[in-house]
Amino acid sequence: DLRIAARDRSGLLLQLAMPLVLITVLGVAFGGAFASRPVIPRFEVGVVDQDTGQLAETLWQILQDSQLQELFLPTAMEADRARELIKEGELAGAIVIPANFTTDVFAGKPTSLQIWCDPGQELRPMIIQTVAQSYVDNLLVTQLVVSEALENGQTIAQHEIEALGQQIASEIT
Repeated sequence: DLRIAARDRSGLLLQLAMPLVLITVLGVAFGGAFASRPVIPRFEVGVVDQDTGQLAETLWQILQDSQLQELFLPTAMEADRARELIKEGELAGAIVIPANFTTDVFAGKPTSLQIWCDPGQELRPMIIQTVAQSYVDNLLVTQLVVSEALENGQTIAQHEIEALGQQIASEIT
């Protein structure tokens, strides 16, 4: 599937452009939400890190970016605590990084982040899902590029992989 996606340049471009389009639409729709005085009060997002690998660390760096910090405060917590706070309506949602997430991604195995949201809230869970989905989309594109390069006999230096990680972070924020 990844090879087919890599050959479909228009599909690949669409996957890269979609998060930008979504951000633009949200920016226009909610106008002042991204201004210096946000319409949406800053809220807490639980982060359940069961992986503690390199990709989990990259996600943490993204979530702690100053632009995203204007919208929400990422807070590390255990899974049970996150469920409890969401159930009580005190937490809009949580991003769950499953165990072996980094290892599975680097091994090319299927894996995904989990998003737990309070069904009683509308906009905040949408923001959480958009940020998480942007991270995953950029991660998949990077994984595809690396896989394609390796299949073509090219070698990828560690600093190039790190640069791709930094590019993911900058594109999301």
